[in-house]
Amino acid sequence: MEPTAAPGSSIVYCIDANSLIQFAKRFPALDLLGVWDRLEELARGGRLIAPDVVKVEAVRLSRTILEPWTNRVPEMFISVDDAELLEIATSITRRWRHLVESGDPNEDADPWVIALAIKRTREAGFFGAPCVVVTEERPQKPPTVSRIPEICDILDIRWMDHFGLMREEGWRV
Repeated sequence: MEPTAAPGSSIVYCIDANSLIQFAKRFPALDLLGVWDRLEELARGGRLIAPDVVKVEAVRLSRTILEPWTNRVPEMFISVDDAELLEIATSITRRWRHLVESGDPNEDADPWVIALAIKRTREAGFFGAPCVVVTEERPQKPPTVSRIPEICDILDIRWMDHFGLMREEGWRV
């Protein structure tokens, strides 16, 4: 694997649980390629973030690798107990009710992932690096506006999958 970050890269990635799970499936605990160390470096540098509900969801679905790793990077997980974040997530769930599968926005991470990306992009300002959503979801055909990529497209938020993050960072595996 090559250098950890692309030269001059300042992109912040807001990652969904399904992408963490894909990293866990493709790069198991015996990480000879250093992917988990590189993800940890991004997290410690404030460039890999997620709402805290992502940790709960990811650990529930892939405890073996993700529980110890997520416990090493608590700074990565942003509390959803934030007025601005709650306001953004609420407006997303009002507009796209089907985004929340369980009916409980506190159990489904999707609106929180989008909301955190919006909040971080706003905080970065005009000249700052936007926050990019990392998800394994794909737009449906025909579009149903029920998945993260479709909503990101409508809201003009860049998104990619976990391989896109690796390419963006210049990682070679």
